Amino acid sequence: GNHDIGFGTTIVPEAYDRFTTVFGPPSAVQEYPHHRIVVVDTIGIDAEPGSPYYQAAYRFVASLPPSSKLAVLISHVPLYRPGDAGGGPDRRARLIQNIHGVQYQYLIQPQLTAWLLGAVRLQLTFAGDDHDVC
Repeated sequence: GNHDIGFGTTIVPEAYDRFTTVFGPPSAVQEYPHHRIVVVDTIGIDAEPGSPYYQAAYRFVASLPPSSKLAVLISHVPLYRPGDAGGGPDRRARLIQNIHGVQYQYLIQPQLTAWLLGAVRLQLTFAGDDHDVC
């Protein structure tokens, strides 16, 4: 996650490369007969557009062929949603704020979220960040 490899402009190349060597590509798709699982590097895609991390994640999403299959998105950083969006009865903090700091960000930026939603026909999304407000 972001505390291991950095986030956006603070990605540590050596840590990112080590992650890729151990776990494989940070973006991938697995196709099934009626759905597909799409893993997107939301840490890299929120980097500067000229960075290799952004370029790799962007190219991956842009290269996904159109599909009528429903998709499950798996990411580290959750997609953007308004601060007053419901989080269910188990959410500890009732509101989510789109805040960020050194090596962390609670949500993907709104424009990237809109682009991902347009590029992938999402049915369900899972984010691995473990902040209560996410």
